[in-house]
Amino acid sequence: MYLLLIDLRIFSYILLYAVTFELKERAKEVGLNINVEKTKAMVQSRRLGKGRTLTVEDHKIEVVRRFKYLGTVINDVNDEMEEIRARILAANKAYSSLQTIFRSKQIHRNNKMRLYRTLIKPILCYGSVTWTLTQTSEQMLNAFERKILRRIYGPTHERRWWRPRWNNELYSLYKEPNIVEDIKIRRLEWAGRIIRMEEERIPKKVLNGNFHTTRPVERPRTRWADAVQRDALQLLGTRGWRRRATNRDEWRRLVREAKARKGL
Repeated sequence: MYLLLIDLRIFSYILLYAVTFELKERAKEVGLNINVEKTKAMVQSRRLGKGRTLTVEDHKIEVVRRFKYLGTVINDVNDEMEEIRARILAANKAYSSLQTIFRSKQIHRNNKMRLYRTLIKPILCYGSVTWTLTQTSEQMLNAFERKILRRIYGPTHERRWWRPRWNNELYSLYKEPNIVEDIKIRRLEWAGRIIRMEEERIPKKVLNGNFHTTRPVERPRTRWADAVQRDALQLLGTRGWRRRATNRDEWRRLVREAKARKGL
């Protein structure tokens, strides 16, 4: 096993070297130079060890374990929990900045709900169509949303005492699906777009690509395509989602019906 890990590491860094060298050569053709100080490299694998630097000709490129790309946190073990925690933290900062409004009794709760939908929820759901979502992450997202709903709707008076509203009471007042169901619907819409892309598009290659011949011995992670297949069966009532998604009008109809059932 130790020799196997060494071989995988060597192969990955050889491939990374080849990609970096190709990028450098193509940049020269159009008169561009790679800024080595700002260039970072990363190998995504749960079975590889840490990497420090990658030498390409006379340049040394740092191999990092995580970086932020277009506002999204990416790490070398492809763990989305770090990104979800960062999204919740960013949304919580936006919520904290609006505490004066959410605490005010002079502002109607409908206006507070508009603020949540337009200013907080988009921050929380940024890039969510690429998430797989585990049971733990779903609980974290729902708990954060319920915290805001409890602030908006306030406590309830019962038998001369005030108490926080139960979860079912919150959603009966909210009259909309929880944030996890909303994310799953959006993910189905994005999956349909990927299926209808041209074969040379990178998202289509990633969806159809087979990057590992075998999966780890321990319990494997749920893949993004597996999550989409599960949601298509639960929300859309269809099994062959790849075939159905090729028909744009039919897929839109299925998603629209799912939104209507969930109240979106």
